[in-house]
Amino acid sequence: METLELLTNVSEKEFASQICENLSDEFGIDVKALLLTPGISAKERIKLTTTHLMEAIILKAEYENVEGFDSTALKGMNLADFVADAIEIEPNISYSEKDAIALSNLQGQKLKDYLFTLTKRFENMAKAKTPGQLVAEMAGGALMSIGIPMGIQVVKSLIAKEALKVAMLNGVKAVGMKTAIVAVVLVLAGLLYYLLVENPKKILGMVVNNTDDDFVVNNYASGNGDLRMIHGQMVNFMEDSNGGIEAPKLQLKERLNYGEGNEDNMVFAGIYFADRNVGFRGAEGIAVFTSKSNPNFKFAHVFAVPYTNDNRSNIKIINGDPGNLDNLFRNLYDQNKQRVDYNDQGYRLTSTVNDPRGGVVGCIAYIGKI
Repeated sequence: METLELLTNVSEKEFASQICENLSDEFGIDVKALLLTPGISAKERIKLTTTHLMEAIILKAEYENVEGFDSTALKGMNLADFVADAIEIEPNISYSEKDAIALSNLQGQKLKDYLFTLTKRFENMAKAKTPGQLVAEMAGGALMSIGIPMGIQVVKSLIAKEALKVAMLNGVKAVGMKTAIVAVVLVLAGLLYYLLVENPKKILGMVVNNTDDDFVVNNYASGNGDLRMIHGQMVNFMEDSNGGIEAPKLQLKERLNYGEGNEDNMVFAGIYFADRNVGFRGAEGIAVFTSKSNPNFKFAHVFAVPYTNDNRSNIKIINGDPGNLDNLFRNLYDQNKQRVDYNDQGYRLTSTVNDPRGGVVGCIAYIGKI
């Protein structure tokens, strides 16, 4: 998996501030000020930033006659409505199966460095002038697509025996540069907020789905669904449309096969970001993912950045009713694992936090068919 050479000795805030400055110079808006807007929630800050940055990118691209940004791509909507409609997702991103497995093996500083690298890649994608430049940055970051609809189009071209970069280019053109860049900016704004905001207890997580099942976290936004925050708040949580704007939404797309071998799979991942509320508590929670095709097949993912105890993470397959989520959380939390890696029921499961201590934490969880 290719990485960028980055100054990882700088703080998260310094790193994010530099990217914000780069974006501000490029598009003429104060990205950092938007991300730190007072008086509104973290989720609203990210949405506000995404809206203004996306509008600035589109207007600049149209002024410069950038390929793929013509007004016909708005499909009859004005710019504000187009952006407002598009930002109601938190897109999946996709990798080759080989790179998805590589993600599951990241630990320690390498895991943290990857999150820095990913943020820098998304900055470069946001500044792409052509579909070809966007594809080059995606490929450089080992990404096959941004968003499920683009991924489906890429796989169609791969099945037709197109080369990978040609297939990715076809995927970008099929959904349009505007839609592609919206997905990029959605991911980028969340990553920047995670790195920028000085909160001593926060976690950025990625869940990788190398299985043949679509997964949902039922009623995740309701407060009494299958996402339970024991302490803290969920700021951003993965949710993408399964093939188009009108398609049902889900948290994790199934892998898509495009060749004869098991290695010829596109594997999707979703991103979440949680941080603490005011007070002497950290960010701790559990999400139960349920298969769309088999409601009895579930897996639980625990993430925790406690105020005083060790950081920890866990993952477990659940057959049937998960029962009380507070009890399930406590059972997995009390194992005090910074990394788990084991096989169960024909699946490999891993979950890793980059460090047992510290308040700015990265986590990658993985479930994969063996």
